[in-house]
Amino acid sequence: MSHLHLVPSGSGAHSVSGSIPLCRTADLLTRCGHAIRGQYRLSGSLEATSSTPRLQLTLADATGSVLAFVWPEHRPAIELPALGAAVDVAATVRQHEGRAQLCVISMHPLSVDAVSCATDLLADLRGSSSYVPLRSLETNLPGPLQGFLQRVLLDPAIGPCLAGCRASAAHHHAEVGGLLRHSLES
Repeated sequence: MSHLHLVPSGSGAHSVSGSIPLCRTADLLTRCGHAIRGQYRLSGSLEATSSTPRLQLTLADATGSVLAFVWPEHRPAIELPALGAAVDVAATVRQHEGRAQLCVISMHPLSVDAVSCATDLLADLRGSSSYVPLRSLETNLPGPLQGFLQRVLLDPAIGPCLAGCRASAAHHHAEVGGLLRHSLES
């Protein structure tokens, strides 16, 4: 099994030494048996105490979601933020019943400045027609506006609502996600 070495980064969070590239949930099955690092939204958390105590997490990004487990020996390296928060995760990937699962080694909340791209953390947005234009807008905005958009998208009370809200009840962009599509039209 691979071991990750955590080193402090400038933002106060921890990063994995050796520059492991960020891994999206859609790519996890190709990384089975390997150490990964990823930026995700924490969308679920459950302390399981039956048989083997463990922390069970659901992590999500624009490509989907993944079930993750924290075993007792790694619990001290876990900072559990509120649901919806952006987190940096170091883990190993395993496959269970044809699906990827993560064995989390460490997890730390991310500040807005430490997130590589907020659009990439909006759950299940990759299949949406809004993903590419929103990502392009975010990555091409000047610094202060980019930071503002990232804060909006990463706010658990705003970002998911913006991505899933209808623009109208029965007219133009009345579908789920219509408000975001309407906002991105030129």
